[in-house]
Amino acid sequence: MVFGFIKLLPSDPACIYAVPDAPIEAVKATLQHLGLNDPLPQ
Repeated sequence: MVFGFIKLLPSDPACIYAVPDAPIEAVKATLQHLGLNDPLPQ
């Protein structure tokens, strides 16, 4: 259910997890840390 609500948000989850004024490098690092830039398993 939580994942469904995250999909409804108009923003990137890494932007929400990082501070709002975070530089793009910090957002990319957050994506890597959370594993959100990995492909979906097949």
